[in-house]
Amino acid sequence: MGARQMMLVFVMAALTAAAVAPSTEAQPGQRTFVRAIVGQLPQPPINPLVLPSIPRANLLLFESLISYTADLRPRGQLAERWDVSDDGLTYTFYLRRGVKWHDGRPFTADDVVFTAQAALDERNLSKMRPYYRLRGQSVRVEKIDEGTVRFTLPSPAAEFLFNLSQWNVIVPKHRLDGVDLNSTDFNTRPIGTGPFRFVQLRENQSIRLAANPSFHFGRPKIDIWIDRGFDDQLAALAALANGDVDVAPLDSRFAVDIARRFPHLKLYGFNPGWIYAFNMNLKASFFGDVRVRQALSYAIDRDALVRTAAGDAPVAWSLIGPPTSWAYNPNVPRYPKDVEKARQLLREAGFRPGPGGVIQKDGTPFRFTVLIEENPTDADSEALAAGLILAFRGIGVDMRVERLDKRSLERTVFLGREFDAYLWYNGYNFDPDPGFYWHSRNSANNYDDPGLDRLIDQANAAVRLDVRKQLLDTIAMKIAKEAAFIPLYYFTRYVAARDTVTFPSPSGADFSNMGVLYDVHTIEKTR
Repeated sequence: MGARQMMLVFVMAALTAAAVAPSTEAQPGQRTFVRAIVGQLPQPPINPLVLPSIPRANLLLFESLISYTADLRPRGQLAERWDVSDDGLTYTFYLRRGVKWHDGRPFTADDVVFTAQAALDERNLSKMRPYYRLRGQSVRVEKIDEGTVRFTLPSPAAEFLFNLSQWNVIVPKHRLDGVDLNSTDFNTRPIGTGPFRFVQLRENQSIRLAANPSFHFGRPKIDIWIDRGFDDQLAALAALANGDVDVAPLDSRFAVDIARRFPHLKLYGFNPGWIYAFNMNLKASFFGDVRVRQALSYAIDRDALVRTAAGDAPVAWSLIGPPTSWAYNPNVPRYPKDVEKARQLLREAGFRPGPGGVIQKDGTPFRFTVLIEENPTDADSEALAAGLILAFRGIGVDMRVERLDKRSLERTVFLGREFDAYLWYNGYNFDPDPGFYWHSRNSANNYDDPGLDRLIDQANAAVRLDVRKQLLDTIAMKIAKEAAFIPLYYFTRYVAARDTVTFPSPSGADFSNMGVLYDVHTIEKTR
């Protein structure tokens, strides 16, 4: 038995032994749902405007103007609908009527204006401030009437709707206007408009919420919601196995392996948009030649490599994903394994046989070093690197491996930019902005193309989704044709849950990063 299998047996035995204490969370006659929060223990303030804490319960207590559907399209939450001016500078939101705060007071445009202005106030150190800042300038917000709000942008920005969702929630003016945000009792007794009302905070232990009977989308099917904090993944898994917890995140491949072995647990996977990829520095080695990059792409059996190293993760071909995203382009060029095609491209690029089976050009062997993260928990970088070494060796290319801790890898790639290649994540959330990796002002891999810069700028300013989609498709097509990087697979994040609970379809629409905790009023627990 190998070391990994022995560790798995030991952990399973430990979890089974731990799963003997009776549950103390459930209440007779009530549907109680418990979520495990690993490594982020509940503590005040529970106030979205105030640093340092943003507990995940905020997404249950409060709401945003915008949320997203399972297929990642914007929809109204506190806003019923919105209009955008032809120049993309003015967004007018028409708020839902009849929405009430948990204390019974009506939600109005005053709350939206107050939230934006309080977030922008630098004295409040609000984490929501960046959502109201675009290209270094503040967005202007004004009340038109009780049910209408207008935002004026300094420049067109496709991401603005996304900025009005996620953790950018609306808070009640009547509770926070004119008070010291750092000392108000709101920080420990918050009210929102969300599907659940605050009941109790046990610092560093749990947050208890109760269903909001007046929730404007319908009363939740869960009566009591508890966020329970755990110091580590194994403690959360023990509680899940015992039934003290209904859902828990799985933060490593090892945790996924363990969870699969417990009866009455179901795993849910979703693709948050991140791509595990082979990334080349286009100013290093021979990577500046598109024929070289295409040859490396043809050398890999991508399906087999991903199946071996990442299991059932979707194979990636486009820089924008996952395939369920509205922004995905399924028509980008693909590079099925074709060793002869790869060798032909390298010959066209001027490479000839060299000593030790390594091809060379003008006397310089094609040899480079790839950086990988040392001991990652969420990817098998060693297996991926081993597969690439073999694939590239088949066309006469010598790849070597250097292992760095995560911080050093980030610093080397994104600050120093002194590397040949790195094997790590590339990608975006489901509202994609290719500029971070591919615009010449940011590109860590030194990709520099004025034409692509213009396309990215146009996509980031496009207001209409169909226009933006066309631009993103063109960007994805250009990157794929030039094999500017080699995407391998779309990262899948997993959670485990008791089989007594039914959830919405797994999706990146869940901003708590668990995939199934959106539209929470529809979650149902059968027993």
